Amino acid sequence: MTNGLQRAVLFCIVVFLVGCSDGRKGPNSMDTRTYHGAFNVVVSEVENLQFQVNSKAYVGKGNPIEDQLGSAIHAFMTNKDVKGTPLEAEAKKLADQEQVIVKIWKSRGGVKKIRDAAKEMQDQVERMKAMVK
Repeated sequence: MTNGLQRAVLFCIVVFLVGCSDGRKGPNSMDTRTYHGAFNVVVSEVENLQFQVNSKAYVGKGNPIEDQLGSAIHAFMTNKDVKGTPLEAEAKKLADQEQVIVKIWKSRGGVKKIRDAAKEMQDQVERMKAMVK
């Protein structure tokens, strides 16, 4: 009986860890190699940026842009389903806005300017959400 129970528990653990489907391809994916996954990571990273720079504890000392944001923007912009579409131009605007934020931070332009630029980036993502299908 104990052997059977151990095998059942082991089986459940393996199924839980492996999963039952290829979740990296759907609209909820976070795999940056896919269209939806790359965009979802962009959305998540921009939300993280908003949370970070709007925190009372943020005083502008640390770079507000995470490496994952730039990588996700690039992955989305170069995705075969995005290349040559209006979304590519919109993603380029995100990449440009990322550089604006880094430039403000490096010049010690102030937390308010960083927050305003991050808000513009969030607004750009919101516009893009309507375009992503």
